[in-house]
Amino acid sequence: MEQTSSPCRNRSAYLSFLLLLSGFCGISYEVLYGRLLSDLIGSQFIVNAAILLTFLLGIGWGTLFAHRLWRLLPLLEAGIGLYALFVALLLPGIDRLLYTLLPGGLGWGLAACVVLLFIPAFCIGTSLPLFTGYMSRLAAGSVFSWTYAVYNFGAAMVVLFIEFVLIRWGGIRSATLLVAALNLVVGLALHLSFDDIRRQPPTAEIRPWRLPRPQAFALVAASIASAVFQLLAIKLAECLFGPFRETFALVLALVFVGIALGSWLVRRWRIAFTPLLLGNLGGIALLLAVFGGAAGFYASLYPLAVGERLTLLVLKMALLATTLGLPFLTFGATLAALATTEKNAARESGRLLFLSSMANGAGFLLMVFFLHQRFDYGVLLCLIAGFSTLAVFFDQGWQGRRAAAALLLFVMVLGCHRLWDEDLLYLGHTAFLSREELQEQRGKLVLPEKFKGPQDIFSIVTDDGSPRFFINGYVSMALDSPWEPLVGAIAATTAPRLDKALVLGVGSGNTASVVGMLFDHTDGVEINGAVLANLHRMKEFNLDIEANPRVRLIQDDAIHFVKAGESAYSLIVNTVTTPLYFSSAKLYTRDFLDAVKRRLAPGGVYVTWVDSRVGEEGIDIMLRTLDRSFPHCALAWVRSSYFLLLASDEEIKVHQPLAVAEHPVLADRFRRAFGIEPARIAYQFLAADVAGLVGRENGAINTLDYPALEFAMSRLGKRGFRGFVGRLLDELSLDELAKMHEPASEFSPFSLLLHAEELLGDTAITHRLGELVAGADPRLQEDYQRFVIADGWRRADLIRTADGYHRLGFGLMKRGLYAEALPAYTRSLQLDPGRNNTRFNMGACYEYLGRFGEALRYYRQELQIDADDRDVPFRLGRVQVKMGRFVEAREELEKAVRLAPTPATYFYLGQARERLEDAAAARDAYRKGLALDPDDDHIKEALALLAVNDGDAGGM
Repeated sequence: MEQTSSPCRNRSAYLSFLLLLSGFCGISYEVLYGRLLSDLIGSQFIVNAAILLTFLLGIGWGTLFAHRLWRLLPLLEAGIGLYALFVALLLPGIDRLLYTLLPGGLGWGLAACVVLLFIPAFCIGTSLPLFTGYMSRLAAGSVFSWTYAVYNFGAAMVVLFIEFVLIRWGGIRSATLLVAALNLVVGLALHLSFDDIRRQPPTAEIRPWRLPRPQAFALVAASIASAVFQLLAIKLAECLFGPFRETFALVLALVFVGIALGSWLVRRWRIAFTPLLLGNLGGIALLLAVFGGAAGFYASLYPLAVGERLTLLVLKMALLATTLGLPFLTFGATLAALATTEKNAARESGRLLFLSSMANGAGFLLMVFFLHQRFDYGVLLCLIAGFSTLAVFFDQGWQGRRAAAALLLFVMVLGCHRLWDEDLLYLGHTAFLSREELQEQRGKLVLPEKFKGPQDIFSIVTDDGSPRFFINGYVSMALDSPWEPLVGAIAATTAPRLDKALVLGVGSGNTASVVGMLFDHTDGVEINGAVLANLHRMKEFNLDIEANPRVRLIQDDAIHFVKAGESAYSLIVNTVTTPLYFSSAKLYTRDFLDAVKRRLAPGGVYVTWVDSRVGEEGIDIMLRTLDRSFPHCALAWVRSSYFLLLASDEEIKVHQPLAVAEHPVLADRFRRAFGIEPARIAYQFLAADVAGLVGRENGAINTLDYPALEFAMSRLGKRGFRGFVGRLLDELSLDELAKMHEPASEFSPFSLLLHAEELLGDTAITHRLGELVAGADPRLQEDYQRFVIADGWRRADLIRTADGYHRLGFGLMKRGLYAEALPAYTRSLQLDPGRNNTRFNMGACYEYLGRFGEALRYYRQELQIDADDRDVPFRLGRVQVKMGRFVEAREELEKAVRLAPTPATYFYLGQARERLEDAAAARDAYRKGLALDPDDDHIKEALALLAVNDGDAGGM
């Protein structure tokens, strides 16, 4: 800035510092109030939209009327801080107001939020125009670009500081109090140091000022485009990095850095409005062209950065700056480029900011209620470029070189759209954890059908032949897997009554549908309208939950629904996404657990889930928090790294052990589709009380004010909780588990072990259960084997299908019971002579029994069923090696290595060649096998023996 004297220079520097602090505080409130109020009434779209629009409108109107409040700037700054103190200290009372004093319904809560937020937003809106007016008294030239840059640089600093430092230091309310105190200091400093300017506003400040109409239309078009681009940028970042709060913070910080840096460049180089938008068009073209390559580069570097928190944040910000930086920079500089006057600074800047804020709000509404639901993201980028081109035409007219350049650049944007890879955004953010993972997921992705809501992207994608649903970067479990139905089934076994249930997070409907079939009435709550609107697309897996008259589906945030309602439930199941996602982490706070507790009927059970992705610190926080709200908490397994936590005021018992088994539809589904015996679902408990399994007892509790779990997830460097699982298995007791079944059913250790072996396979859990059962019954091996065989035939005979008998045979095969498996496979072929793989497995049984002739016969019959089975030539060759038919074996194995080369294939090929006295060819086969697996001991031994034989031959 050009200064007139040294005192003015010092005062303008001081005022710039206060302006920086004001910007720091102003955006702090937008972040903090958003957190506070969304925590109170939920994070659903309509709440977030209301908060954002209220700030946009409040700030917009504040900027418009700022020039009338010239004398009140110190008071306004102090008032913003006092209001924040009021909100932070009276937050419990505000909560009661929302849910007790006001009439029921989300609308009243939203109305209260709008009233609460509009006042501080209006006051915040007055700050920048008035600071600009004050600065115009101290500096020559157009000062708006300078004040705008400083204010937004403070905003950029605060977004990162709030997210990564301040809230983690003392919690949300403490952060609000600290920022409020800072605002009071700014107000006091303005009163003490700039009272002379406050008392004598220049006459020019009250003269009318209007932006010429063409430039006004140009600013509106550019501001609409900017709002759409900001929302689009957040969605792009979520698809790559995940829908985490830090993702939002990084994008928002980049927005403010773009405004600050762009405004400074405008002042430094006198850049006009139209050249900025020409650069904007070039930036959008660049984004379309390089985004896919930049995402791949990020995936390549991710493994190197993941161990260092700061390095990973820098990598993410670098990717965003490289791809989104130029559009953010040019959009951010448009206001500064239009500010031209020196003597009417407060009114001019106020009108510019008002016009921009209103257009931003219009762009937000246009995006969420129309554009996002109808267009792919690549097309949206072209539409944004269209708005920028239109802004140039408004500013320059429809003719001339700059208008022609804008049109040419817009055509270039359309051309670059051919390079855009929309499907990249449907892989899920976990696909970008390495270059190899990205390539693998990209190759497996089946082109999805996409469905969009106001802010959500929904799709059903196919991964390795299994359908999964995709929502905003999150990819679900396979829809045809048993794990989500098991959650509902396990939870139901502990309910004291099968009358009323509540499921939070309907998702695919796989869990809620099971609960809905078992209970007289079930309320299913889902925050995403796009998910509810597409449940019918998953009815094959969710038992057509929409058609179940005993299920009521509700679109709402879980927090709002639980706090606003009064009904009591015997079972409440939380199946929302992992607490890695900030909107879900709130459902693991003590505040929410206490609210849930009030909605449980006597003896009612609350069920939530946890998997190894939360890490050791995460599981400790969850257990500590549950322990503060509920006196009893049990644990059940779903998979080896996926558990359920079941909490209640009363001791957790298996009250409904046969609930699923006695329901004909569910029992048939679990048996036929999943191969699970429904009568054994109650055997998936591992601990009746987990209070003693916390690794560090004196750690943080997860609350809305101090979301410790969210912070732990954001700094999680290594997933997994082996320490927790180790403590769990050390404390595992069959006697405790047996007590959980009393008096409803008799406990069977054999059923417990068999169920775990069938669903979990070879894991630490099954090994520990095996040790405990063996210790309880010394006759385990013989009795258990007879039990397994008899039980398997009983279950297969219940459903009488080829698949059921094949599954029985396979289960016996895995236990080494080859002779016992053969009758099951024979029965399978009687029901379906053309069943694939059954003859192959029979050939394997005969091979392992040493009956090589029958093995060859069944392997060859498998080729008649499946001529493309690549495993058959290897099996034929291996059996013939064992039979001493080395010529035939060599022929089959050479075919096998052409189809599917493996170390084992090369080993047996080497054996055949060696027996045919072709040592060189044998050595070549062994070496090729060793290249595939350098640690293969069989091949190493064969090569060593071959070398010895060669040496003996050479010495003769």
